Amino acid sequence: MRKPALFFVILFFVCSLFSAGIVLAEGNKTQGQTQIKKGTKLDYSQYLAPKAAEAISASQGTLFVVTQSFQKQFKKFGQALIVDAERGIIVTTAHIAPEFPGLAYSDSTYYVFMFKKIKYEMKLKYVNVVNDLAVLILKDTEKKSLVDAGAKNVIFSEKIKLFEEYYTMADFLQFSEFGTGVSLTLPFKTQLIGIERVIIPQKIENFMFVDVKESFVFDKTCRRGFSGSGLFNSSGKVTSVIMAIDGGFSFAIPAKEVQRTIKNFYEFEEEDKKKTAKKAEESNTEKIKEVQE
Repeated sequence: MRKPALFFVILFFVCSLFSAGIVLAEGNKTQGQTQIKKGTKLDYSQYLAPKAAEAISASQGTLFVVTQSFQKQFKKFGQALIVDAERGIIVTTAHIAPEFPGLAYSDSTYYVFMFKKIKYEMKLKYVNVVNDLAVLILKDTEKKSLVDAGAKNVIFSEKIKLFEEYYTMADFLQFSEFGTGVSLTLPFKTQLIGIERVIIPQKIENFMFVDVKESFVFDKTCRRGFSGSGLFNSSGKVTSVIMAIDGGFSFAIPAKEVQRTIKNFYEFEEEDKKKTAKKAEESNTEKIKEVQE
């Protein structure tokens, strides 16, 4: 008679725990701690500043770089900021591109910008090696428009404060050797804690001078793949661009250097157009002379 009695005692205890679990689950629901269902779209503005989250969504995407060299394929990825949505101009960190210019600018290297789940084929146009920045532009053959996808030009701000929080977010898409893919979105927030200054000796012809490269130092380390991400303030403006992680810290390029690189790109592009137009004019002049002769 003791065994059945023991069985009912255990059964009663298990049922009591199950009931308590149901009550706890219901209690969690009332406190907003419900279980996340499959396919649920997470609202990252609860973790990031709302305006920062909105700006990130509208002016930042993921850049994939695939290089085919010596029968081997090399893949890299990072983030990029939309500078001109109308023309499809983006800026990112230069180390995402191949180190050798011959490969970086060649047709064997493919640059694909992913924004709002739409792929855009890009072309590398300008590299600032000192500040680790690169500017890319939408290929002429690309008919898709970033504006049609709801893209907006990023807004920069040179105002930045110590111990104030800054925000970003990055998308990751990785494939295993078996062909399976992993998609991951991670938000990130951090505080500015210092400035790193690197002295770089420069030589032009017979003149020597010193260049000082500044980087902002932030108190948290982000995951690899955040390179090129903008660190947005609570107003939705970019104060710097993440370029490296080391020793538990993140390092970012100041907004003023990013803006200077973009300005240099526009000047380079204008000069390149003038050279192309001059060559075309000289070529036409030579053809006219040949016809006349």
